[in-house]
Amino acid sequence: MDHNESIRKFEHLMLKQADHAHDAATELEALVLLMPSEKSRQLAQLQVKASHKQAKDFRELAQQVKVKLVRARLLLAINSGYDSYNQQSDTQAA
Repeated sequence: MDHNESIRKFEHLMLKQADHAHDAATELEALVLLMPSEKSRQLAQLQVKASHKQAKDFRELAQQVKVKLVRARLLLAINSGYDSYNQQSDTQAA
C-alpha cells in the first residue's frame, strides 16, 4: 500500500466513523423521549451531543487529511517540475 492509498483509506475510515457516530446520535435522539426518568433523559441527551461532536470531529479530521494530501501532491508536482527544469538548464549549459 503506497502513501496516497493509506491516506485515502484513513480518510475513508474517518468518514465511516463519522457516519457511525451520526447514526448513533440519531437513534439516541429518538429514544430520549422514551426514557423513564428525567435523569435518564439528561444522560441520553448528553450522549447525543457527544455523538454529534464526535461525528463533526471525525469529518474535520478527514477533511484535514484530504487537504494535506492535496498540498503534498502539489509540492511533489512543483518539485518535479523544478527538478526537470534544472536538469534541462544543466544540459543546455553543458
